[in-house]
Amino acid sequence: APKNREEITLCNLIEVLADIQENYKKYDYRSNDQLNMINYIYQSQNIKYDAKELINNRSKRLLIDDLTEIVYNNKNNIESINLYTNYFIDLFNIKPFTQKNLSAALITLYILLLKSDLQAFKYVSFFEMIYNNYNEFNDRLLDVSYNWKEGISQPTSFIRFILNVIIEAYEKADSLVKEYKIDQNISKGDNIENTIYKLPNIFTKDQIRAIHPYVSESTINRALQKLRDENKIKPLGKGRSAKWRKISLSNI
Repeated sequence: APKNREEITLCNLIEVLADIQENYKKYDYRSNDQLNMINYIYQSQNIKYDAKELINNRSKRLLIDDLTEIVYNNKNNIESINLYTNYFIDLFNIKPFTQKNLSAALITLYILLLKSDLQAFKYVSFFEMIYNNYNEFNDRLLDVSYNWKEGISQPTSFIRFILNVIIEAYEKADSLVKEYKIDQNISKGDNIENTIYKLPNIFTKDQIRAIHPYVSESTINRALQKLRDENKIKPLGKGRSAKWRKISLSNI
């Protein structure tokens, strides 16, 4: 249970991110949605749209509304990652709220990346990867923010940074999947060995399959061969229907 404001904020943030993970397709990111989200996370802050400063003689909220409509109405004319990254750059530089603008912009970018069907971020933390490369993140973001108000900023370096983060995330996710498969195979092999120990002295592969219907043939064969090499079982014939016999109950 949270004991102070910081812990309450952390709990709210975890709740929001977990919900985004599960329901990102339903998440909206118009001006009102962004305001509600950041106020839910920082409940003690009473965050509002900054009405004191205008940009090109327009309120920040109206400017956000216009930019968001451009993103919503994109009919595959602009590549999504490019579009969403530029939208994040605009959010960062507009600073629409009285505070917590970077947090709001990053979470919005996270929603948009998930909407781009970047599956890696379902298994690898986007925010951890930003944190681990935070100096470069800041440098690239400051680079593209230079001359932003004049409308002549160059977003290429920041887009390249985000693309590198995405590539690194897929490489990390691929590594996790491979490790998981290895662990699963090891675990399945151990389970099959335990099953064999409990079968009668003479048994068949069909008896193993009946207990482990979703385990592959190769995994069953590896477990049988391992026990055979350990001189704990031996085959009584050849082929798929061959029977096996335990050599010594004491060894098993």
